[in-house]
Amino acid sequence: LAQATLAQVPAAPSLAVAPPLRRFCGVMASLIARFRPNQSGVLADLRRLTESGVVDVPQELLDPVVEAARSADDRSEIMRHLQDCLAEPNSKRWHRIHAAMVLVGELTKRGPPELFLETAQGHHFDLVQRLALLEHFQCSADRRVQAMVRAKAVGVRKEAVDRLQAAGDDAEDCGRGGGGGDAASTCTGPTAGSAGGS
Repeated sequence: LAQATLAQVPAAPSLAVAPPLRRFCGVMASLIARFRPNQSGVLADLRRLTESGVVDVPQELLDPVVEAARSADDRSEIMRHLQDCLAEPNSKRWHRIHAAMVLVGELTKRGPPELFLETAQGHHFDLVQRLALLEHFQCSADRRVQAMVRAKAVGVRKEAVDRLQAAGDDAEDCGRGGGGGDAASTCTGPTAGSAGGS
């Protein structure tokens, strides 16, 4: 009798989550993340951004993280989170990987020069290598997602390389005692004081 009842039970519905429900789940996860004890504000912002589940990440999720990147402590936390997201082993969590690449792209455009100087000097993970690996991202379940993540990795890697090279050039200029008004303005530490002079 028990077997007959189990046979009559309809199959479970598809596990595919509708986009509005996915967004709702992302919003709820971000709200829960905000109220966790001992969690920094930037970490909550990072989780809200990378767990949003959307492809077109809204500017209001990016802005607080870009602003937080001006703080040395927050930069370290941002880069640790990006390293974790960009190394995500589960291709089903591709939204997280994609959102992290969107953030990297935004940081290349509006992030502080110190972030890229620190990255170029090896203070954080090898961002270019991680993006190069994502150019070969595998998602056999959805070739469209695979192509989108790969294309995003190619574009963001080019932007990151350009910004890291500029940071390296600025560091060389700083090491030589200035090298021009614009380069001197990005110098940090003792060289900035001697180069700026005002």
